Amino acid sequence: MGLLLWLRSSYFSSRSLSDAMPEASNSVGKGARLFGHPVHPVLTDFPIALWSISLLSDGVGLWRGEAVYRQFAFWAIAVGLVIVVPAIVAGLIDYAAIPQRHPAIKGATWHMWVMLSAAIAYGCSLIAHIGRFASSSFAIWMSIGSSAAGLVLLIIGGWFGGEMVFRYGIGSQSDSQTRNEESTRHQTGLGTKA
Repeated sequence: MGLLLWLRSSYFSSRSLSDAMPEASNSVGKGARLFGHPVHPVLTDFPIALWSISLLSDGVGLWRGEAVYRQFAFWAIAVGLVIVVPAIVAGLIDYAAIPQRHPAIKGATWHMWVMLSAAIAYGCSLIAHIGRFASSSFAIWMSIGSSAAGLVLLIIGGWFGGEMVFRYGIGSQSDSQTRNEESTRHQTGLGTKA
């Protein structure tokens, strides 16, 4: 808890986006979108779910002493590492759309590095599942420890991601943008019924 408080105090000022930059949400590029919706948040759900369940599976495997749980954890981590690649690409596109002077850039940078560290932790856990020493006590505890560290990093990184969306509006549209788009659709006849 102390780490989260330190990160929060070192990162966030007491000012919100509306105090710091009233029009900052309008100046942020759209980033990676599909049908008008941000892509990055959608792509992160599966790796987070798979990696979280891998820790549970490793724990059950340790408790029950059955290899099938370790094998499930291995595949959950491996598939999560494959699926996270498009999420990372979409996140980098979103990151590049944030102006360097925007107040959310520091949080975006923290989010990026913490989430990459989580992926590395799960990569270490995957390595501990491979080879002839994978069933050794050291490898089992290394995989559980790496996955636990990865889960803590996912929580911290997710908090930074949530702060960017809910505090600074990154990846969302402001009310004025929505009104402007609705006005444009109405004027061009795209939003009217035939």
